[in-house]
Amino acid sequence: MPKQLEPHNSSGSAATRKRVFKPPTCRWRALTLVQVALDVRDVNHAITVAQAAASAGVPFIEIGDPLIKSVGFQAISAVKHPTPGAWIVAEMMSADWGRDQVVLAAEAGADVVLLIGPASIASVSAAADASRRLGIPAMIDVPEGRLGLPTASIRYEESSFR
Repeated sequence: MPKQLEPHNSSGSAATRKRVFKPPTCRWRALTLVQVALDVRDVNHAITVAQAAASAGVPFIEIGDPLIKSVGFQAISAVKHPTPGAWIVAEMMSADWGRDQVVLAAEAGADVVLLIGPASIASVSAAADASRRLGIPAMIDVPEGRLGLPTASIRYEESSFR
């Protein structure tokens, strides 16, 4: 039987999170985890699906880019409130303004920010800086070779908190 992820308590501001946040990413490697992506445009439907997923023990609820673009960043807090204990992942699909996306998602209550797109080195660097400053893990997924690295996924959630 796979190990279970401890419930997540992410209440408080980004400044509070920075002081108390210890990224559990090393512990996650030994676990089998599920993430439900809310790639819908209706916030009420998203909340219904998120509540069902959280009730079933799904640890990660992803607020998909279509929902954020349709409803705005308030979609993050709208889903976060009725799903206590779940990690809220804000999926942002953009090649630029990485820092601002991390800041806006953190301010709306996201626990993790996932940036996807053909980002520039400057955008990735700005996103990583904001991630460190705000104490929120950021994962940046860019096309293979885009940043001169052989892997398609560049993860800052570990290096950002050393």
